[in-house]
Amino acid sequence: LLAAGAVFAVGVGLAIQNLVRSFISGLILLAERSVRPGDVLVVDGQLVKVVETRIRSTIARTLSDEELILPNDQLVEASIVNHTLNDHLYRVGATVGVHYDVDLDAALASLRRAGDAVEGRERSHEPVAVVSEFSDSAIKLDLFVWTEDPWHMAGVRSALLLSIWRTLKADGIPMAYP
Repeated sequence: LLAAGAVFAVGVGLAIQNLVRSFISGLILLAERSVRPGDVLVVDGQLVKVVETRIRSTIARTLSDEELILPNDQLVEASIVNHTLNDHLYRVGATVGVHYDVDLDAALASLRRAGDAVEGRERSHEPVAVVSEFSDSAIKLDLFVWTEDPWHMAGVRSALLLSIWRTLKADGIPMAYP
């Protein structure tokens, strides 16, 4: 009977320890305001949007519309990427390869025009087009635009890729095949 009571007491002690750790972490999160409702985070490699911060846990929604219950101690103790902590702007990029005989200045100008045409991009930041690499079969160019809501970056990236495709095709600039 004493042994069973001791095992039970140890179990209760461990449970209370985890509960207290999550509670203290919740107080830290609420005081620091490092994670707020509406923030877009990367937790365990998954993009989530914070719905509610509670004393013991934080409720977040995934891109698949699943709700996650995250213990607050996980948010305090682990390295978390917060895309919206101080700035709601998020950079979205795409890489395209062009042939070596292409006029690079014309290709970069086409990419900047393609970036200008992207729906959902932040207009306060101009698109940036750069030469990123000389590979075996192509010159790789990167185009970056910014969006105000990282939660919708997949749609902005799709619009960016379509705009690149249409603009390069219209300007007669061939993309290289891998």
